[in-house]
Amino acid sequence: MGHFLVVIKPDLFMDLGEFRERMGVLYDRVVGCEKMKGVERIYFPGEIEQVTHDERLKTGIPFVEAEIEALNREAELVGSKELEIMS
Repeated sequence: MGHFLVVIKPDLFMDLGEFRERMGVLYDRVVGCEKMKGVERIYFPGEIEQVTHDERLKTGIPFVEAEIEALNREAELVGSKELEIMS
C-alpha cells in the first residue's frame, strides 16, 4: 500500500475566484457524465463522505441495538447516562 499526498495553494498560481470557477466546471463535468444503467448519481471524490457527515449531523449515527446495549453496560460501569434507542 502506498499513499501520495499533494497540497497546493492555488492562489499562488491564479486568482482564487478563477480557481473556484474552474473547479466548478470540473465538478459539473464529472458529476454530469453519462451514467451507467442503474447508477443514480456520480459523486466527486470525498462527496459521499460529506453527504454522510451532513446526514449524521441531522439524524445521528446509526447503531444496531446490540451496540447500544454494549455501550450502556459500559456507561453503567462508569456511572454515565445511558444511550436511548431512537426509532
